[in-house]
Amino acid sequence: MAHVPVTGLLLLPQRGKSGTPKVTFSTSVNVNELRKKVYISTYGKQFGSAALRLHTIGAAPAGVESVGIVRDGVTTKLATNLVDVTRYDYQDNIFQTGYGNDNYLSINGGTDKTQYFASISYMKNQGIIKNTDFQRYGLRLRIEQRLADWAKVSAGLTYTNSFSNEKPNGNVFYSPINSVNITNNIYDITQKDPLTGGLKAVEPSRVNPLSPIEDFDFNQSVSRTINDLQFNLTPLKGLSIDYILGVDYFSQLGKNYIPPYPYQAEAGLPAERYPNGFAGIANGNSTQINTDLNVSYEKDLTSSLKLNAVAGFNYQFTRRDYSKTTGENLTSFIQTVSGAASNTVLASYGLDRYSVSGQFAQTTFGYKNQVFLTGAIRRDGSTLFSSSETNQFYPKVSGSWVISDADFWKNGSLSNTVNGLKFRASFGDAGGLSAIGTYDRFWQFANGLPGVQYFCAKQ
Repeated sequence: MAHVPVTGLLLLPQRGKSGTPKVTFSTSVNVNELRKKVYISTYGKQFGSAALRLHTIGAAPAGVESVGIVRDGVTTKLATNLVDVTRYDYQDNIFQTGYGNDNYLSINGGTDKTQYFASISYMKNQGIIKNTDFQRYGLRLRIEQRLADWAKVSAGLTYTNSFSNEKPNGNVFYSPINSVNITNNIYDITQKDPLTGGLKAVEPSRVNPLSPIEDFDFNQSVSRTINDLQFNLTPLKGLSIDYILGVDYFSQLGKNYIPPYPYQAEAGLPAERYPNGFAGIANGNSTQINTDLNVSYEKDLTSSLKLNAVAGFNYQFTRRDYSKTTGENLTSFIQTVSGAASNTVLASYGLDRYSVSGQFAQTTFGYKNQVFLTGAIRRDGSTLFSSSETNQFYPKVSGSWVISDADFWKNGSLSNTVNGLKFRASFGDAGGLSAIGTYDRFWQFANGLPGVQYFCAKQ
């Protein structure tokens, strides 16, 4: 089951401006097609005989012209005579010209104290592989309110919902793209059985390249909501307080369906091709919460000495859970795991949950905008670490001197040769999260029931 994070959020302005309401609308149409096809030979000859058309390359049967070829010390007789065949370019049956459109509508406006912004969008694209497409809906809202000359609050919401019809790739037996290179192109893959209406077989143990396109159902839907709330305060001259709270919720549902192959008796597909059908469903959810509080203060202590101080707090919480259920040997007309043979059903569930927090303070003194001295300390804590190592401290000290701004340098002859010169030195400790997983130090077990796995952890 594919698990791919959602991408492609619209990167358009999302803040309102004072003035009369302004409406923006745009629409576009696009065309997508294969840039260049792979060269495929359509020469109408093949070594062997007509009987070999339904078999893979191997030893020639008795009575057929052949020559002995030694491979790994074993001599195999390969056919040398040519027979007439009709060859096809499967790319003509796999690829298509995809059409799409992208639409966007927004409105923004407001007063000196209140500004608003709202937008909606819709996009749909057909893929260059037949029976594939992608569509996405989007909504954005933002409002900003000035409470006083020194206080402002704003809130925003971004929501996207997408749905895609996909085809398997990366597997030589299922990928329509890879079938161009691995399946002998002497078969008319479009032929249907007059009795069942299903596709016919090609080479033994191979999947008809059109089966994934016409019969497989691989799709996924994704929903994502990003919300934020911000306060910006400047209660005193030189003092700035900023607070941000953000919540990011992500949900993804993927479904796979491979029906039983109508040509299984002729093709003899092995178990790894799921000859009697396969169904699977996977569901992933992620919640991330982030909050930041930053306080900064700037003051001229004297005409030559300036103070800049910053302190802040950050907290992040992440929760992810993932469940998957698959099954084989499906009952006719049932496209879900409920139609699978009970002894083939596998289910799993995983949960990841952790938090990270940090506090910091930093002070910088500047002398005549030439000499700077900075001292800072940060305390970080993470539930990924054991209780005795949860919190870590990271001190830092640094200093710099912009020599080229000094009077003796400006008045000297070197100023005409060297435009700028600065000395800087610093020392500090740094750290980060461990590469060890959240629950790697806990117990993982199976309860013994066939096809069911449990993962339990307590943090």
